[in-house]
Amino acid sequence: AVADALASLERLMGRTEEYWAARKAADGVRLSKDARALAAQALAAHKAGDTSATAAAFEKLSATCNACHDLHLERR
Repeated sequence: AVADALASLERLMGRTEEYWAARKAADGVRLSKDARALAAQALAAHKAGDTSATAAAFEKLSATCNACHDLHLERR
């Protein structure tokens, strides 16, 4: 279930990046790219069985998502 969720987050962040690119919101694109990379990192760590690296990457992913929402980009 963890692998499926992280893979879904990675795909979602790819679509989110495209969304913000179409709206020329560079900050949204940057944060989406960062989030996608962190989801991929967490997935790779999970597949390798490294729970501490998975948790660390997911914690950074969560902070990146929160940073984007704190910008209120959805109002653009």
